[in-house]
Amino acid sequence: MKNKGNAKAQFSKNLIFQTLMELTEKQPFDKITIQDIANTAMISRQTIYRNFGKKTDILKIGVEQVVARYMENLQMHTDLSFANIAYLLFSTMEDFLPFLRALNKNRLNSLLTDELFQHILLIYPKIKKVLFQQYGEELVTQALLFSFGGFESLLKDWLVSEVRETPEEMKEKFYTFIHLMLDERNQTSDI
Repeated sequence: MKNKGNAKAQFSKNLIFQTLMELTEKQPFDKITIQDIANTAMISRQTIYRNFGKKTDILKIGVEQVVARYMENLQMHTDLSFANIAYLLFSTMEDFLPFLRALNKNRLNSLLTDELFQHILLIYPKIKKVLFQQYGEELVTQALLFSFGGFESLLKDWLVSEVRETPEEMKEKFYTFIHLMLDERNQTSDI
């Protein structure tokens, strides 16, 4: 993102982002042009290009908001069990449903999940030191990649579900997933 400066620039960025979100309710992201955004927001194309390099950069405003909230939530909690991390993820996601649905509808979830994963890789060694000491960085990173792929799939399903589970219900579901995986491991070790 360009032009990180003053309040006027921030106002313009927010206006552009909100306009793009309104437009995604009416048409697919890939059909929306910079000119469409400029016309709807009643600003010039120059204003958009002064603040953003390309159209997907506009979405980074929403991505940054979601990631910042999740990281805040993560740092405020001491119980960072797998199931509680799932709870924190889904409770954060619940606060940003319209934005996340727009990403999902336009198959742009990876903008969020890639950024979220990068932040998790930065903070995880600090909050889960023991895991890194016990298993090593490579194995823990691979485990995170594996579990994050599952989270991404669950998020997609959760966003389109008619009856969406609460974050607390998702936490309980993750407890069940853990037990299921451990049961599977125990059953295969008997073979």
